[in-house]
Amino acid sequence: MALNIPVEMRDAILAGGFHPVMLVYVDWPGGAVRVHSGVGELTWDGHTWTGVRGFGFVSLPVVARGIGQETGLLQFGGLDAVIDQMVGADSAGAQVQAWFGVLTERTPAPLLTDPVRMFTGTIDDAGDTISADASSRQGQLTIVSGPSQMSGGSPTHTFEDQQLASAGDTAGRWVRTSIASATANVPTW
Repeated sequence: MALNIPVEMRDAILAGGFHPVMLVYVDWPGGAVRVHSGVGELTWDGHTWTGVRGFGFVSLPVVARGIGQETGLLQFGGLDAVIDQMVGADSAGAQVQAWFGVLTERTPAPLLTDPVRMFTGTIDDAGDTISADASSRQGQLTIVSGPSQMSGGSPTHTFEDQQLASAGDTAGRWVRTSIASATANVPTW
């Protein structure tokens, strides 16, 4: 995916001392969730994005040139009841998008320019983790990009298929019996 970075964003990054922000949208079953990596509220694209600094973590899938899925992770903390609700929802297949932006100053502050889309995909799985000392708990959503490995068909050929094509054919059973006999009678020294 080519990243078309606006000139203002590029200049701010090159100048150093810029204020980065990650925006994440999830089309959650109970309603859209819009969060950002800073604090306070941020307005962009006609929506309000809630800051979750310190309560969330994003690991985006790598950009790959292939047909296989790449995985990433969204982690979030909070009250057990909230984590239970998020993990218990039927969220598989929900759309996820993420953008990288630059703020005009530390949050809460407006975006310097429109953010750059970094990821579009779906939720694959939901779960939670508990720290080794059981002092904290985090919810986590596995996110994926690309087509599912299981979305395409795979060829199969059963004994019944073979009987329809060649009634009375016993070659498959002969091969299966030969393999079983060979593995059962392996000499040992």
